[in-house]
Amino acid sequence: MKRDKINKCKGLQTVCFFSYLLLLLGMAQPVCAQSSETDQKGFGGPDSTQKRIASDRVRTETILELGFLKPWYEWKDTLQKEYGLAFGAEYNAVYLKASDSLPGADDDSSAGIFRFRSAWEALGRGTDHSGTLMFLVEHTHDYTDTLPSSFAGESLGYAGISNLNYNDDGWRLNTLYWDLGLIFV
Repeated sequence: MKRDKINKCKGLQTVCFFSYLLLLLGMAQPVCAQSSETDQKGFGGPDSTQKRIASDRVRTETILELGFLKPWYEWKDTLQKEYGLAFGAEYNAVYLKASDSLPGADDDSSAGIFRFRSAWEALGRGTDHSGTLMFLVEHTHDYTDTLPSSFAGESLGYAGISNLNYNDDGWRLNTLYWDLGLIFV
């Protein structure tokens, strides 16, 4: 009797599994996107180390004359050509102010993030199958007692998710990986 019950459960599990599989296959739609060879190279999204460094190299028009930075960029280009080392740094800060906050809570919040990212193309430099060490080091710090990531909940009574990266962790290695470009023919 127990064996019949076990067999019925297994049969029901099998039917549920295949029903779920058919449901997924029925909802699946083929998606095609145009992409160039450069879009496919590298690992990660648009904010990945390699793509962020590449986007930083794009010249844009500014209202300020920044010709005094030309030697800096020439030095960085030399490092990349001779040693395969590319890097970039950025600093972001945020200040949040509430016109009305919960009783006893702070009505403002501020913090900053310094990020240093680098890509060292150590093997196969200049080929389609290079080996590159990627890393991102960052320092996060607060300027006020309440961090921006918790400001909405603690000071305003917000009950959702705040996805702000600002905290007071200090120095940390955020990203470290080896990117190996492979060609499949």
